[in-house]
Parts: sequence; structure tokens; C-alpha cells
Amino acid sequence: MSGIREFTARLSRPPFVAGLALFCAHAAVILFLGSRAPGPLLSDLIQLTLGTITAVACFQSAKRSGTFGRMFWRLAGAGFAIWCVGQIFGTYYGDVLGIQTQPLWGIDLIFTAWPAPLVMCMFLDPEGESEGFDWQRILDFAQVGIVFLLLFFFFSNLSTHGTAVSSFRLSAVTDGLVTIGFLVRASSSRNEPAGKLFQGLAYFRMAAFLTDLYFVTGLREMPNGTWFDLVWSAPWLIPLATTVVWDGDKDQKAVSDTPFRERRLLLTQLLPLIFPLLVLLMAAEVAQGQLVVAAVAVLVSLTISYSRLIMTSREQRRSAHALRQQHGLLQSIIEGTTESIFVKDLEGRYIMMNSAGARFLNSTTEDVVGKDIRAFATPETAQAIMAADREVMESGKTETYKEVGHFGNVKRIFLSTKGPYRDALGNIVGLVGSSVDITERERDAQTLAESEERFRTIFDGSPIGIAIVRMDGVVLAMNAAYRKILDLDAHVSVQHQIFDDLTHPEDQERDAMRYQELVTSVRDHDRLEKRYLLPNKKIVWTELNLFLLRDRQGQARYVIGMANDISERRMLEEQLRQAQRMETIGTLAGGVAHDFNNLLTVIKGYCNLMMDGLEGQDVLRGQMGHIDRAAEQAASLTRQLLAFSRRQVLQPKVFNVNELVKNADKMLRRLIGENIEIVTVTSPDLGAVRADPGQIESVIMNLAVNARDAMANGGTLTLETANVELDAVYAQQHFGAKPGRYVMLAVSDTGMGMDKATLLHIFEPFFTTKEVGKGTGLGLSTVYGIVKQSEGYIWAYSEPGKGATFKTYLPRVDEPVEAMDVAPKDGATTLGTETILLAEDDPQVRELAREVLEASGYRVLMTDKSLDVPALCKAHEGAIDLLLTDVVMPGLSGSELATKIAEQRPGIKVLFMSGYTDNAVLHHGVPGEEAHFLQKPFTPSKLTSLVREILDNQAG
Repeated sequence: MSGIREFTARLSRPPFVAGLALFCAHAAVILFLGSRAPGPLLSDLIQLTLGTITAVACFQSAKRSGTFGRMFWRLAGAGFAIWCVGQIFGTYYGDVLGIQTQPLWGIDLIFTAWPAPLVMCMFLDPEGESEGFDWQRILDFAQVGIVFLLLFFFFSNLSTHGTAVSSFRLSAVTDGLVTIGFLVRASSSRNEPAGKLFQGLAYFRMAAFLTDLYFVTGLREMPNGTWFDLVWSAPWLIPLATTVVWDGDKDQKAVSDTPFRERRLLLTQLLPLIFPLLVLLMAAEVAQGQLVVAAVAVLVSLTISYSRLIMTSREQRRSAHALRQQHGLLQSIIEGTTESIFVKDLEGRYIMMNSAGARFLNSTTEDVVGKDIRAFATPETAQAIMAADREVMESGKTETYKEVGHFGNVKRIFLSTKGPYRDALGNIVGLVGSSVDITERERDAQTLAESEERFRTIFDGSPIGIAIVRMDGVVLAMNAAYRKILDLDAHVSVQHQIFDDLTHPEDQERDAMRYQELVTSVRDHDRLEKRYLLPNKKIVWTELNLFLLRDRQGQARYVIGMANDISERRMLEEQLRQAQRMETIGTLAGGVAHDFNNLLTVIKGYCNLMMDGLEGQDVLRGQMGHIDRAAEQAASLTRQLLAFSRRQVLQPKVFNVNELVKNADKMLRRLIGENIEIVTVTSPDLGAVRADPGQIESVIMNLAVNARDAMANGGTLTLETANVELDAVYAQQHFGAKPGRYVMLAVSDTGMGMDKATLLHIFEPFFTTKEVGKGTGLGLSTVYGIVKQSEGYIWAYSEPGKGATFKTYLPRVDEPVEAMDVAPKDGATTLGTETILLAEDDPQVRELAREVLEASGYRVLMTDKSLDVPALCKAHEGAIDLLLTDVVMPGLSGSELATKIAEQRPGIKVLFMSGYTDNAVLHHGVPGEEAHFLQKPFTPSKLTSLVREILDNQAG
């Protein structure tokens, strides 16, 4: 259907449409005017116009044609132009002047000779024509000219003798021969573009031949202007249609089969030999009236034929010589190439094989000829090759494909091109082919493919992010790990400047400078820690290694970036730095608090002694009271510092945190304003913990008060408990935490929240976000110290405007819950007479304790060195009822000293004084069931009452 549409479209071109319109106009002239004037004149003018349009169309077709088409249409156009000239004279003399044209020999010569250029078209070869001057073609054209010149004299001779019928018979024979010649040329050029041209002219002359037959059957008088005139107009549409459907042959090649090419060549060689015979036949007739003309024509024709034969013979000798040279050159090429070139017969036996092919088969050319592939390959390989050969010979098509097989013990891979081998008649008599050994190439390709696959596996499977970037920033490839780091979807194409867009704004200038330094310096590697800011506001830290790849000329081509996500490591490093900072601050605070507690002990002790001696002196007692209250406030601060530094004395018990939360809930409802809602969520199956209940209660109160202060406009305070399991992932992300079973105590608020910078400092002593005078900055630091000293962990989670949550994790224990005793209160001073061994390195505290105890009636043995205590104890002959010692002493610690004294004095009571205790004592509890603690600073009454209580328990 597409071919019909294309043909119809071409027929709609202007020349054919104009010709069709003229044909219709001619029919109208005959219909309405007939032989009446000016009918005959209009008929001749229409025919003249048709011929002119056809001639012009031929020359236009020549412009869009190749060598053959250009010569064909020029000859055809020349013939039609000659006819138009004759038609102009005939119309002028016949229709305008009314003169018979038969006596006018010039007009007859034109009408007789105009088909000569058309006949010359039959000598053209679509594949053999070339530009330039060709003597053989000129001689052939001269033969055609002689034939048509004799035709003119022949017709003139017949006219002289008055034999019009014989004239038409010769014309019919001539047109018939021309028609047959074009049909034969069309047949020999089947499936070629040229065949359509020969076919078109054949149909055009066939119309003239049929007209001649019409006249030969009986001489008829057909006056001008009758319907028979359409017979002269209609044939012009045939060459006109042929010109408009012709699409040029510039890019077209002959595709006819070998037999037709050979037949065409035979015709082009025989046609020049036929025309001399025609000259002889017509010269015999012409000689009756024009003997000289006939003789000259025969002589010239024979001369031309003889000259052409000489030229053809010379051309054949040159061709044979060139063929021999080509054959030798071809043989040299065949033997000189590294490809295997071979010819096989229909049975698969080698007819010819070059040396390279024989080497492929590990043989010689002499040994290969006459054998088939089975003599050189394994049966499986031979069977496959022979099957492929049969398929090529049966299909008649040339194929290129890979052949894989084993030849002996060697596996080889060939790229083979095979096609049918034909004889002179075009019959397939075997197979011709060439093969290239591509075994090494395939092996190299396989190695390269495996290398690329390994690279792809490493690239895609690497846990390290890898990206390949062009020098202009275009990302050529990015593996899954890098996409994961940057939170990019696997199916989303990477943007042009993705790395620049995601680089943290604070680092863009620095990173750009580092990148430029890399690409412009002689270094090929750079390492830096790069920070990305993702669209979800998440900050990702990477350890980025950049490698510069250069070409052989040293020019930088690509940058390979290898990124490792170190966000977690950076977080842990920050947590470690914070923990170290807290530890340093805690050590400093603990040391200061310990020394300050000794001073406060002296201040409060002597203040109390002086107040006891100022009976009746209310003014001085009031002033001393102010000093005592200030010292107590200072002691409260030191207790908070000791709590932070984890150097306070704990009294651990096994208890359930739910009890503290319930008690705190009742207390907080009285302390916290009505604009804050308190929500308590406790786990019914909450596990037990080992800690100091009083201290944990202090944790709850401090966190609750802190939450209250964060909700100035009201909100919700939530207390929550739960059993939790901290896994290794959590421990890895939270420095210092250990996996295990814990009890979680969470205190949450809906207040103003905190940013990350604030979260880094909230547990530091004296750090506060409150206004001046509204906080000491020790609340959260106390919480931190208590939790850490209880072997737990505390983490704060907060964002600005979203409140805060403090989660405390205390180790869960599987032990029975103990009753929580009420702490003893200060009692009245109790006198005694027992002996007390006092060990204290601080001279002021030691002197105060001695004075208070001796004032209460006790005998005091005193030393400032722990190493002297055992000797002192041994030297004393009387009983020693109580050892009063500081926990931290130079030389022996308080617990070690108590152990040694217990060996000398079994059953001795021990009272520890403590500004703080070392970690070993704190972690392992009280060193013995008989030991008691007195927290510094202490009052004289508290010292004497506790001593009396311990000694009374001993007595009981």
C-alpha cells in the first residue's frame, strides 16, 4: 500500500498533471472542432506542447540522476527536442501555410532521425557508464546515425516509387525492432532502477509500432483533427510518467543477479554488431535509387565496425593483462593476509585455502586441499561448522558469525564471513569465506569483562561510599553506599552539582578551595573530614579521600571520592569529650568540696561550741547563728558538688522506683503550680534497683523542678517508669553505656526545649539557662553525679519548642526489695568515758573532734598518719572502743585501716568521717556490717550523738 501511495504521489507532480490536462484539452478540441479550423492547428500545437513538456522533464530528471541516468535522460530529451523541432516546421508549413510536408525533405529527415537518440539509450550500461569521452560509445552512436540516415533515404526512395504501404511496413519493422530492443534491455536490467527506464521507452515505441501496424493492414486516409489524433498524443504520457516517477540513481546500486548482469553485458556487446547488418539490408534497398549514398553508408558502417573491433580487441588485451595483474595482486593479498581465506565445494571439501588458514588448522595448503573440516577438528566442532556451511549455501546469503571449536587439543574462536560460491551462470557450486582467529581477543575481552565485573561488584558492594566525578563536577557514577550516606533514592538520577548542593554552607568555601588545590597541584590525593547538610536538615560527617586520575599525558580526567560515614564516630567523640570534660570538672569539684568540707566542719564545729558557751548573750548567739546558717548553705553546695563528682557517701538499698515516683507525685502536686498537669505512667511489673533511695528521690525532684522552670506558661509534666533492654547498638551510639537490663525513669515536659549547643553543657556545674539569681546551676549536675555514682546512665533529648525528656537508666537487679529506713536525726549530746582512736589528716578537723569528744568525757588517742594507727593501737594497753577515721587518708585508706585494726581488736566499732569516699568504697558498699558514716561537715552534737549511739549498740 505504501508503494502505491508513493507512486500516486509522484504522478501528482506538475509535469504529468500538465500533460494529462493537455491530453484532455486535445480530446475537447477534437470533440468540439474536429477537422474544422482551427481544430487541426490546435491539435498540432497541443502535441507540440506535450513533446516540449516531456523534453523539459527529461532534462530535469537528468539533473537529479547519476552517471547512467544523466546520459539516458539527456539522450531521451535530445530525441524529444528534435521531434519538437520537426513538429514546429510541420505545423507551420502544413497548418499555417497549407503546404504538403512530404516534398520537404528536411522535415522528413527530422521525423525520421529523431528516434536515433532513443535507440542510443539501449547501448548504455547502468554499471559500466563513466563520465568523459568514450570512443566506443561514439562509434556505436555513429552506427545508429547511419541506420536512421539510410531509413530517410529508404523512405524517400519509396515515396519516389509511390509505395506508401512498403514505407509503413519498414517503419513498423523499425519501431518493432526498437520496441523489442528496449524490452530486452528492460528484462536484462530486472530489479534495477534502469529497468524502469528501458521499460518506459519500450511502451512508448510500442504505441508507434501498433500505429504502424494499423496503417500496414490497409492504407487509410486520416485527415488532421480526427479522433485518431489522440493516438499521437496519448503515447507522450508514457515517457512523461516515467520522468516524474524517476527518483534518481545517485545513491542506488544495481542489485540484479549475476545471470542478468551477464545477459545485459552480452546484449550491449551484440547490439553494435546488429546495426551493420541493418545497414547492409537497408543499403540494398536504397541502392536502387541512391547507389552512392548506399555505398558510402556501407563503407562507413564497415569502417566503424572494424574500428570498434580493433578497439574492443585492444581493450580485451588490456583487460586480460590487468586481470592477470589483479590475479597476481589478489594472490599476493590472499597469501599475505593473516586471515584464513578458503573456498569449499558443495560437499564441504576445500578447493582452495591460503597459508594462514592452513596454519590455523595446523597443516599445509597442499594437505588441506581435497579434505573437509572433519580431518582437522573434533567431531562435534566439524559437525557444527558443516551444518552452518550448508545453511549458507542453501540460503544463498552471506553471513558473518562466530565459530567456536576444538582443533586437536586447542580451543579456538573464529569470526567467519561465508557466502555462496557461484559459477559463470550464477549457480551455487560451493562456499567462499574468510576467518579471523579472535581467540586471544575473546580471551582479552573475557578478562576485561571479568575485570569490569569485579570492579562493578566492588563498586556496588563496597560499604564505603564511592563516586566517580568528571572535572566539571558531573557525577558519572555513585554506588549504593554513597547514596545511603547522602540519603538518595537508588532510582533517582544524581544531579549535576549534587556534592556542592549538599555541602554544609559553613564548609563550602573551604572545601572548594581544597578541591581546586587538588586539581591544580601535582598531588593526586587529599583527605579531609567533610560535612553534608541533607534536605531533611540532618548533618552527616564523612571521612573523604579524593584521588585524582590522570591520562597518559598527565592531564586530570576524573576524581574518585571515597567517603566513610563517621557521623556516629563524631558523635561518640563528642560524647567522649563531654564525658572527659565532666570527669575533669568532677575531679576538680570533688577535691574542692572535700577540702571545703573540712573547713566547714571546723567552722560549724567551733560555731556550735561557742554558741553553747554564750548562754544569756543573745546578740552574740544571734550573730553566731548567722555564721552557722551560712556555713550550712555552703555545706549544701558542697554536697551538690560531691554528688556531681560522685564522691558522696551512698546508702544503697534494693527498692522499687515506682514507690519513689508515687511519693514524688504527691509532693510535686503541692509544689508545682496549677497550670502544669502532672501525668504519672508506671510499669506494674517494674524491676528492682540497687541505689540510695534518698539520692534517687533527689534526682526526681531536681528533674521535676527543672521541667517546671521550662514551662513558664504551663504544660504537662510526665513521670514514667519501664523495664528496658539496652542493646549493643544503643551502647555504641551512647558513649559509656553498656548493654543490659535496666529500669528507666523518664521525666518529660512540654516546655521551651533546648538546642544542641545547650545540651552539650546542661550537666556541667554552675551552667544554667535561667536568669541571674534564679538558679545555682547545680541541679542537673547533681542528678548526673547521683546517676553515674549509682552505675546508671542519663541522656537528655530535646529540640527547641518541642520540650525535653530526661531518661535515667538504673541497672535492674533480681533481689528482694528492702525496707527504706528513715535517716537518723541529730540527738542530744551524750557523755561517755570510752576510749576512741581518732585518725584524721586535717589538723583543724582532728583538733575539733578531739576537743568535742574530750569535752563529752571520752578518752581520745589521736594521730594524723594512718600508718601509725596500728602501732598506736598495739601500744595502748587498755580497751579501744571506737575507731574514728577519715575515709581518705594518706598511706592507708580508711577501709584498709579499719581492717587492720579489726585484726588486732576484734569487734571494734568503726565510724567513718567523709567529705567523699573513693570509687572503690562507693562501688562496693560499706566495708563491714559494723561500720557507720558521718558526713562532713558535721556538728559537735551530731558527732557525739552518733558516737554514743554506736557505743550503746555495742553495749547492747
